[in-house]
Amino acid sequence: DQSTAAVEHAVRPLERHSHSLGRQRLGGSFRAMGATAMDWRAYDAIATGVGGCFYLFDRLALRRDMDDIADSLTGMLPNARPHYAYKANFAPDVCRTFAAAGWGAEVDSPMLLWLAQRIGVPASQITYNGIARDPASVREALLAGVLVCLDAHRDIDVALQTAHESPDSVLRVAIRVNSVTDINPTPRLGRTLEQVRDAVTALAAEPGIDLQGLSVHRPDRSPEGVRGRMRDLITVASDVFPDGPRLLDVGGALAARGVPNGHAHATSATIIRDALETVPWGHSVTVLTETGAAAVAGCMELVTRVVDIKEQSGRTVINVAGSLFHTSPNTRRVDFPVRVVASAQRESVEGTRLVGGCTAVDGDWLSVDMPNDTEVCEGDFLVFGDVGAYSISMGTHFTDPLPAVVERDGTGWRVMRRRPTFAETLAGFDLGPE
Repeated sequence: DQSTAAVEHAVRPLERHSHSLGRQRLGGSFRAMGATAMDWRAYDAIATGVGGCFYLFDRLALRRDMDDIADSLTGMLPNARPHYAYKANFAPDVCRTFAAAGWGAEVDSPMLLWLAQRIGVPASQITYNGIARDPASVREALLAGVLVCLDAHRDIDVALQTAHESPDSVLRVAIRVNSVTDINPTPRLGRTLEQVRDAVTALAAEPGIDLQGLSVHRPDRSPEGVRGRMRDLITVASDVFPDGPRLLDVGGALAARGVPNGHAHATSATIIRDALETVPWGHSVTVLTETGAAAVAGCMELVTRVVDIKEQSGRTVINVAGSLFHTSPNTRRVDFPVRVVASAQRESVEGTRLVGGCTAVDGDWLSVDMPNDTEVCEGDFLVFGDVGAYSISMGTHFTDPLPAVVERDGTGWRVMRRRPTFAETLAGFDLGPE
């Protein structure tokens, strides 16, 4: 691959002589520690090979956060089985890192199911969620031994039909529960108690169906939100499973933003443990989690070159080669930590600084309150931290191909995903004759 070769050729000699970028977390933001022109040269060499906007993947940071979360959960819940939600970041290298550490895979589409199977995750460690899955993929997952969480009426019909047609197979299923919260008072996913009862009655009639328990997911990351989902799970489980379920999937969103992973997940695990102690079957149930954003947010940075600086109405507008659609395509966050990698030593500056993206969309701001710790000039790089969640999986090729993804590899770098060509970005369209 030409882009990979260009990066390795340009960067490896620099890396042998340059200092580490040496970032340090201070108060929720990144500060460059001893940044030198050599650091800028390394970024410049990568940008020459892959483009002026690219992601940096930090596998060690990912492993650190994974271990932090897993230790916090299993320390309180010995029966916990951490799963990684592929939708948060489906880069194969990220998913393989979770699989190698023994995490299960939580997928919610045929594509992500294919990916988990493609990278070798055992079927027994895959949970298949979703509401609009095509019947063929549900049937495939059931016959493969994947745990399928049933939600739509069609899902249940497919499970019943598959069990009838394959009497020698054991089909592992759970039922997703509808859970109302103050944040989401009218959730569309999951089944009400009456609907769960109807599903249990139908599924129990087929001996080949192994109904293991219930699943729930709530967007409320607060401790009260975790208590609420446990109340819902226990209420429904106590009603439809006289002897208790074997499995409860408590979903993701177990860590509030800005709270250290270990502390946040230990707090959630304590709430889950305390709730289970109120029922006689609580000590024996397997607890499945679907951690996503909390595990992968810190494993990627977006590096983007400064292309233009304007002074407008008492503020400094810094325009870069990246976009809000590369840092936060889903929630439009503008509060990611950001640091400067300058081509020379600079003084600190005063005043409001905003960072604008590469698109012509008026609201394309990557930051509206950039820290005033280093003067920025054209050609410098801005590095946005904590962008590993949903940036890769929800990133858009609006106006341009997606950025490359690069990983530090020993003393050099390797390209995990090259920047697609124009033709690849538009593949599938009829472009007509050249």
